[in-house]
Amino acid sequence: MNKVKYFRESKNITQSELAEQSRLSLRTIQRIESGIEPKGHTLKMLAKVFDVECFELFEIPESCSNETDVIKSIKTLNTSILTFLIIPYGNIVFPLIIYFKNKKKEFRKVASDIISLQILWTLITSVLLILSPFIQDKFGFDSPLILWIGLLCFIVNLTVNFLNANSLNKVGKLKISSPISFF
Repeated sequence: MNKVKYFRESKNITQSELAEQSRLSLRTIQRIESGIEPKGHTLKMLAKVFDVECFELFEIPESCSNETDVIKSIKTLNTSILTFLIIPYGNIVFPLIIYFKNKKKEFRKVASDIISLQILWTLITSVLLILSPFIQDKFGFDSPLILWIGLLCFIVNLTVNFLNANSLNKVGKLKISSPISFF
């Protein structure tokens, strides 16, 4: 709803009464309520009638509020990746649930990058863990190589997750994304 219309209705006055009180034309009030932003003298007169500061008459563009909603959703999705520490494949399942619940185009673009990166990480980790006993046998390592590879892969995923979270907080976009898209 237009802020001027909101303030007018909250004071329970008509457009004509507002025009009279603000010493503006009725047509000017109608234009402002239809979406044209008030400027200069008009803005000052309306602010005086409503007893508010001039900046309070401006609306926050919907695209800005949507953008912050999108970034919040992306941060939630990025945080849900940490479930891989407790639940196997949680880094894919929970982000996918969040992905399919959110229909915003901007969100889906970034979310698909995050999920693709997690699918790629899971595939690489699985292959390395499967190959580690064979590598250990071939090269004769004494310590269990599978534990070291698993730990290294977990640390890499945590690092990527925290770098992306930090980048989302500062810049609003991902620092590291998947070179391969699975969506």
